[in-house]
Amino acid sequence: MLTRSFIFVPTHSEKMMRKAQTFRADGVILDLEDAVAPEEKDASRERLERFLGELDFGYKSVFVRINAFETIWGRRDAEVVRSIKPDAVVVPKVKDLRDLEVVAEITGDIPLVSMIETPQAILNLNNISRCRRLIGFFFGAADLTGELNMTLTRFRNEMIYFMSAVVTVAHARNLFVLDTPAFDLRDEEALRKQAEFAKIMGFDGKTAIHPAQLDVINEVFSPRGEEVEWAKRVKEVFEKALKQGRGVTTLDGKMIERIHYRRALKILEYSAEINQRGY
Repeated sequence: MLTRSFIFVPTHSEKMMRKAQTFRADGVILDLEDAVAPEEKDASRERLERFLGELDFGYKSVFVRINAFETIWGRRDAEVVRSIKPDAVVVPKVKDLRDLEVVAEITGDIPLVSMIETPQAILNLNNISRCRRLIGFFFGAADLTGELNMTLTRFRNEMIYFMSAVVTVAHARNLFVLDTPAFDLRDEEALRKQAEFAKIMGFDGKTAIHPAQLDVINEVFSPRGEEVEWAKRVKEVFEKALKQGRGVTTLDGKMIERIHYRRALKILEYSAEINQRGY
């Protein structure tokens, strides 16, 4: 599954959901939570249930973000999700493992993605990651900084500790992890720098709130031409070494071990998927 770019799509508008079929994203998050006003919650849930089966998102993964169970809408959202069976359920305001387990009790075998956007979630990351249905994390900087009385700056240097914690646990548990959206739609420079920094930190992609953000995110999180060439050469020299009974070799004077080989295979697989969808 490609995870470079996922875009939040409000469910209060059938038109917006239909338009999302054409977005150049790896996945869509049909949103019943933040993007929907309280008075629209029930109608949006019914709209999602009624129209999702008609929509064709092609290669895109289709996730649904429900409301938190501490609200009056969360349980009903989960019941509807169980019937429409998206690729995953995004659970907001997670504080501990139990928050995921109560959703899983209703949604059954549908995979879960946990929003990490509360101080309690940061403290409980390891336990949260033990949920059997969990496949990934979405980092939510806006809610987290709000609860911590912090200021979210343009390039988010204040987020390094939290980003590192989330990435470490995600990769330890073989979960994907996506960065928070860039909230200023006019600031492409900040979007690019945030995405580049998230990639350096080990994130697998970034969420978006507008389709105009997707090309930059896809570009940043796609392997560059020189990375693909490096991966091809690593694969070639390492497999040659294996045939000769060696588990280590060199390329351009640098040591190549199995960890580099695994990285090379991942790059080549990712690149092939990207080429298949054409963006």
